[in-house]
Amino acid sequence: MKGLSDGAIKAMLQHKWNGNIRELQNKLKSAVILAEGATIQADDLGLMYRDDGAASESLNLREVREEAESRAIRRAYFQSEKNMSRTAELLGVTRPTLYSLIDKYHLDDIKTGA
Repeated sequence: MKGLSDGAIKAMLQHKWNGNIRELQNKLKSAVILAEGATIQADDLGLMYRDDGAASESLNLREVREEAESRAIRRAYFQSEKNMSRTAELLGVTRPTLYSLIDKYHLDDIKTGA
């Protein structure tokens, strides 16, 4: 495998993982098996993907906000190369607030440094 297509990455960012790293691992393992080419596509992951970039089909503001915050935390975490101080800085919050958000959204993979 050479990697993930842009669509696959967007689908993964849009998906609500509920803090379950095993779900992510299983999706990726299946995608490697199902992929017909050298790059994993969104369809290979079996995730719902909206090409218009919408965060969610839900109009419930609480759900939309939670999804957006979870995605922002993940993006900042990986953009900062898993550095928690830098992640907090990118998000404009303190480290204790970041840890509270990680707990609130069950982002266990971030908490364990995975």
